[in-house]
Amino acid sequence: MVAEVAGRRVVFDPSLSPSFSAQGVFAAPSPARHADELGPVDLVCISSGEATNFDPRTLAALDARHASILVGDDDTARRVRQLGWRRVRVVSPTTPVDVGGLRVQASPGRGLLGPAVGFVIGSANHTGLRVWHTGPLAPLEVDARVAAFASAHAADVVLGCAWGLRARIGGPAVQAGVDDVAALARLARARVLLPIGRDAVATGLFSLVWEPADVVNLDVGRSLHIERPVNGTWYSLASTT
Repeated sequence: MVAEVAGRRVVFDPSLSPSFSAQGVFAAPSPARHADELGPVDLVCISSGEATNFDPRTLAALDARHASILVGDDDTARRVRQLGWRRVRVVSPTTPVDVGGLRVQASPGRGLLGPAVGFVIGSANHTGLRVWHTGPLAPLEVDARVAAFASAHAADVVLGCAWGLRARIGGPAVQAGVDDVAALARLARARVLLPIGRDAVATGLFSLVWEPADVVNLDVGRSLHIERPVNGTWYSLASTT
């Protein structure tokens, strides 16, 4: 996912390898665009070190020679530096950071195997649009920290990571669905929500319960517009609309 914020091009969780997979556990369709088609980027944000968020092949192919890379933990930072990147910074939900004219506030998240972060990004001078990429999330009924964060940090656009397939390990779903990210968008007073699909196929590790996003009741009211993103399509939202 690529967003332009305050004139800077930001890429979130770049995973565009044609045969992206995680040791045979996850499988995703080929991307509509390849890393070398994205052009120069100014900032790379990586939500976690898990294979669905961190793809070394895409990161190596990005035109990000002068970009800063933000990650949520020391181990992911180490792995990024092993690829040759030096402008790597670990961020925390407790402290905002300024990077190249952008103000970045990490948000709490949860991957399949461990902690993760999201990123709220806006201009460092507090003008223009604010974009929140939620990163992977636990369902709100399991982890309410991100709901408190959303109430405290407004965003105009929410890029909400939501699974169409809900994973369960002998209990409740372990990853947020579209209904969860819609609730977060409302709490953040967002104008637009783009649910980012994270459909996957898994074998042997846990069971999956199919909950199609199209049948979820998204009673969001007139103040929030939900756009179903189409793979490879560019969207524009003017700050005056």
